[in-house]
Amino acid sequence: MPADSESRDGSVTLPRTWRPMGVRLAVGFFGTLLAVVFVAAWLGFDQQTRDTYTVFQVATLVVMVVGGAGVGYGVSRSRASASEEGLVIVNGFRTHVLDWSQIE
Repeated sequence: MPADSESRDGSVTLPRTWRPMGVRLAVGFFGTLLAVVFVAAWLGFDQQTRDTYTVFQVATLVVMVVGGAGVGYGVSRSRASASEEGLVIVNGFRTHVLDWSQIE
């Protein structure tokens, strides 16, 4: 039985958008898992150990976590959208708009 977006002859009705669900699930799952591990490790330290970290060290860690979250967001927003006018491809933070005549 064909998918809802496909007809019996295999053609696709437009407009149509494809998104990789596995990548989105992996980014969400492993990102959340990593955040939980970081918080648990930080809370597992006693106060004396926490006091040895400088503001610069903590800020560096925060910047790295925010950067990792940004990369995860960029990877998870990948998609391809087909319409009557052409194809729009989003990879990370770049968008490519192609006419059908440009595609081989």
